[in-house]
Amino acid sequence: MRTLLSVILGFAGQLEDDRTLPASAREQAACIRKHGERLRSLISDLNLTSRLEYSMQPLRLETVYLAELARQAVCEFLDGSLEERYNIEFCADQESESVSILGDEALLKRALGNLLQNSIVHNPQGCRIAVSVLCGEVGITVEVTDDSAGVLAEKLKELTAGSHHLESTDEKLNLRHGLGVLLVRQIVEAHRGTITMESALQRGSELC
Repeated sequence: MRTLLSVILGFAGQLEDDRTLPASAREQAACIRKHGERLRSLISDLNLTSRLEYSMQPLRLETVYLAELARQAVCEFLDGSLEERYNIEFCADQESESVSILGDEALLKRALGNLLQNSIVHNPQGCRIAVSVLCGEVGITVEVTDDSAGVLAEKLKELTAGSHHLESTDEKLNLRHGLGVLLVRQIVEAHRGTITMESALQRGSELC
């Protein structure tokens, strides 16, 4: 499927950049490319979650400073043409700056990126996102919060369940699913950590 998508994305990109085509045709090609990239990302997530579920994804352990990793993840979003209606703030206490763990840096950054992307995708009206890295008595915590409208109790229960829950797409082909949260949980648990999620209507969401 990824090979077929690469062909589709390649031709769509060529049509999108072809200045001899009408603007409407180039916009349609851009739409094909955009949703093709979403499908490619979804396939990648499905593959990774299956490998994690069956312990087929070996961790490439190295020394990771979570405060620095979180700072880099936030900077990548800020440098990635983030729209003005989104604001991401970062803070880390002094103790966390010097704390390191043995972990898979790529997977940990993937987990944090999923949480940031979740806040953006599910808040098209915009929101304020805060990423914090804090040291406490039980260890180091990475917390992601936003001031969105929040999640219904029933939906929160589905997201915190042991298995993922996929939803059908809406009329705009915006892929909405619980796979991103499932991946975060799997990555955290593979590192022998824990994840908690809280949300309330009109009070936003929090994952740590």
